[in-house]
Amino acid sequence: MDAGFGSGRNLKWFYPNDFEIFGIDADSQFLANAKLKYPEAASHFTVGTLDDLPFNKKKK
Repeated sequence: MDAGFGSGRNLKWFYPNDFEIFGIDADSQFLANAKLKYPEAASHFTVGTLDDLPFNKKKK
């Protein structure tokens, strides 16, 4: 999970090695660029903020 990932520059280390990658950023333009760069993981990139992560919370 890369929070505030921008264009996904740090994901380049994980993507070619078949890691399951996720990213969140408040800027939709950065998100669009990252989706083009990493198409197989594009569905795991979300517009959002760290204050309100859009992921399901586990119940205890």
